[in-house]
Amino acid sequence: MIAICVDPARINEIWPHVSQFIKSACEYGDDTFETTQADVLSGGALLWLACESDKVLAAAVSKIWKSPKYKICSVLAVGGVDLHDWKDCLKAIETYAKNEKCDLVRLSGREGWKRIFIDYRQPWIVLEKRI
Repeated sequence: MIAICVDPARINEIWPHVSQFIKSACEYGDDTFETTQADVLSGGALLWLACESDKVLAAAVSKIWKSPKYKICSVLAVGGVDLHDWKDCLKAIETYAKNEKCDLVRLSGREGWKRIFIDYRQPWIVLEKRI
């Protein structure tokens, strides 16, 4: 299983094939599918794919932003199948965030995720990991 960050120059070619994963994920959290899609298509957010051979099992969207206290890499939406098979692909986003000098990676999504991503904590309604 590998994680791939889609080159923003190729996003229009890839997005139609994986957007359904993101659309279902946008049922949770603050962002709508339309705002998430606009961020990805404009280059304001990155699209990540969890792939096995030539099959995409999941897609995620990340965006870096600054709060008054921290530089944060937020994983805005994650959708796919067989989560237990690809959950370790999140490490690629963590590495990216660390290279970008982020302080935290934050996940937002279903409450059940806190049982899966056990090295994250729930400060409010999101999970976060200090990197």
